[in-house]
Order: sequence, then structure tokens, then C-alpha cells
Amino acid sequence: MSAGEAKRRTARRGRGEGAVYQRSDNGLWCAVDQSDRRRRYVYARTKAEVLEKLDRIRHTGDSQDYERLTLETHIDRWLQEAVQGSVRPTTHALYSSIAKTHIKPRLGTVRVQKIRADHISTMLRDMERAGASPRLRQIALSVLHMALKQAVRRGIVPRNECDLVTRPRSRRKEIHALTDDQITALLTAALGDRLYPLYALALSTGMRAGELLGLQWVDVDEELGAITVRRQLVRRPTTEDARSTELAEPKTSIGRRRIDLPVNVMKTLLAHKAAMDAEGHAGLRAHVFCTPAGKPLHYNNLINRSFVPLLEKAELPRIRFHDLRHTHASQLLRTGAHPKVVSERLGHARVGFTLDVYSHLLPSMQRDAADRINATFDLDKLQSDCKLARDVKGSKIKKP
Repeated sequence: MSAGEAKRRTARRGRGEGAVYQRSDNGLWCAVDQSDRRRRYVYARTKAEVLEKLDRIRHTGDSQDYERLTLETHIDRWLQEAVQGSVRPTTHALYSSIAKTHIKPRLGTVRVQKIRADHISTMLRDMERAGASPRLRQIALSVLHMALKQAVRRGIVPRNECDLVTRPRSRRKEIHALTDDQITALLTAALGDRLYPLYALALSTGMRAGELLGLQWVDVDEELGAITVRRQLVRRPTTEDARSTELAEPKTSIGRRRIDLPVNVMKTLLAHKAAMDAEGHAGLRAHVFCTPAGKPLHYNNLINRSFVPLLEKAELPRIRFHDLRHTHASQLLRTGAHPKVVSERLGHARVGFTLDVYSHLLPSMQRDAADRINATFDLDKLQSDCKLARDVKGSKIKKP
């Protein structure tokens, strides 16, 4: 430690400041308040900030009783003050559910200032023993990390103990992309079905189920032969009724995108529009895929009443609806489409993510790459070209 650092850390308090010092482990400034016979700690990045917090505790009583603050109370405040209104309602509902089901029952009574990495690791192990998947444990850790990050910002704790916890590792779900023959079998089985255009659109665009169900006729551009993804149909988080849905914007700006359609798929969509117009469901704000009563389709009904029976009719293996999206992506990459184009059609934020997800489905890409550069290393051709070059050079030399 340099002389300057030693001097800075030994001169810990000024007149009327109380105990104020800079921690050696993380560089945060700490102030201790004992004005009401209780020791309370506040933290900040600078000395000025920590003194301001200390002054607020002493003169306004705005300490929020940090010493006694439990994790359950802190998470509730965090969800109400920092999360609600700043994220989508479905995201807020997810965080609340994770906290209520997994975090609070295990750590809710522990004081925030007493939370340690061991507590968090024990929580994750307990979730694993209870059957929680690695992905669920990852989400629980992320929610707790965000809540404790707020505690660090407010000076309740000096560091985020979640940073010291090993993140659960999850195996990526196996992707089942349909072959060309299976695609034909699925579409053949769907011929004449009210939802045939939905399956044609899913396989030709890679749209998510929620995006397909949220599609409205105003999103279909007949002149350009394209559709625009502007919204998706999601479950309303403010109700326990699983059938209650609402329209929501895509999670990211990348998710809002235009997708060009194959000519034949556009013809299918326009024929579907004519059928919906006959039913009175082809207005601009009407859903492209709806019930005979004109109401939006519910995801569970789509899967249980249409998709699963369709797979059985086509004699195809039981796959997820999301695998139709994977099928579209793998088909494009297999036929040589640029990864960036595939990424844009799927609404991925990064091209690297697209390749990371789908490249293992396409072992032939490695073979194709090797074959394309194979000629460069043709030894016979190299020797022949070299001999030809020497002969040409020799023929240009004039004999004396």
C-alpha cells in the first residue's frame, strides 16, 4: 500500500462525520450511523455520496431500517419501485412469480445485509433437489442478482453476493428441424384446413407462435408481398385466467421487422383473406388467424386442437410448434442464404446468436467449405502449373 493510500484510509473521519472510511476490498466508501443506539451502514462510490446518505439518515430518518431489512421486503420494494412500469407487464409478472415461488420461501427472512454467496448457492441446490430445471435456476439467480444490484446502488450492501455464485449450466434444448419430405407431409395433411395458411406462413417466415397469432391484416402488404411484425399475442399477466390474452409489442426493436414472402405463400394468404372477408373478419384490425367468431386464437387451442392432431395425421414425430421456426432457419442456411438475412428474418439481435443456435444442424456446411478451398491445395495442379511457368520462362530466353 502506498503512503498516499495509507494516509487516505487512516484519516477516516472528519468533524461531525462519524465513522467514514473506504473499504480495501472493493473501494466503496462506508459510513456508520449510531445516532439512535443502532449501528447502520451505508455505502457509496464516493465519500461525498456516502456523507450525503449518512446526513439523510440522521436528519430525515430515511434509513429504511437497512439493518433490519429482510430480503422479502427488499424484493417487494424493488418490484414495485424499480421494475413495475420499466419492463413489460409479462416480465414483471415473471419476476414476481419467481420471487414468490422460489426466492422468498428460501431466503425471504434473511436480512439483506446478511445475505452471502453460500445462502444463494444453497437456494439453488435446494431448487435442484426440488426438480427445478437449470434454466429455471438461472432465471431465479438473475432475478435475485437484479434485486441485490438495487441494494448496492442504495448503499444497503457493499457488493452483490450473486457475483460470487457459479451460474447453473443448462443444456440447450434439442432442435428438431423437419426435412423437406416432412415439410411436404405436414403441408399435405393441412390442405383444406382453416389454418393451412398459418402453417405455410410459419414454415416460410420462421415467425414465433405469438407473432403469428398477433398478426393483423393491416400488417400484410399485398403490393410488396411482405408482412410486418409489429406485435405478438401474449397471456395477460394481471389475471389467473390462462385464456386471457392481450397484444404486446416485440421485446426488442429488432423483433419489429419486415419479412418478404414467397410468391406462392402470398397467394395462399390472399386466398385466406378472401375466405375471412366472406366471414366478415378481414378488416384492417382483424386478426389474420382467428376463430369462426372472429376472436384471436389462443396458443393452447392452436397446439392441442390443431397442431398435435396435424402431426398425427401426417405421421410425423411429436415436435414443438417452435421447431417450425427452427425448420425455416435451417432450410435457409442449408440452401446457402447469408446468415445475416436469416438473422433478420428471425428477429435475432445478433448474427452470432443465429449461427450458434443453428450451425450444428448443418454439418454439410463444413464439408462444403472444405470442398470450396480444396482446389487451392491440389498438389498435381500446383506442380503442373509450376512446370508450365518454367517452360514459358525458358522459351523466352534467347540462345547466344
